Amino acid sequence: MYIISTTFVVEPKVHGLWYKFLTEKFLPRLEEESGKKVVFTRVLHQTKESHYTYSVQCDCRDIPFYQRFMEQIMADYSEVAEPMFEDKVLYFITLLKKIDF
Repeated sequence: MYIISTTFVVEPKVHGLWYKFLTEKFLPRLEEESGKKVVFTRVLHQTKESHYTYSVQCDCRDIPFYQRFMEQIMADYSEVAEPMFEDKVLYFITLLKKIDF
């Protein structure tokens, strides 16, 4: 089993609009596609930052789902988000493998 972790860095200027878009459009679709509850968190910083940082994590049952996530779900996100937010929202994606111990 895997976890797809997407970290978003959001400038205050677009925060409200981006947050609404993410919570009303992107996260519901991600939950529908994955069939699991998504974990949405705010990353807290020890120093004062001039931006907001969020993490979205969802279970990933297999590599084909990860590929679909990258090729379809994130492509659809980018198609809408990039023109709306330009360089005011950045993100990176990490694929994590769960380890039983």
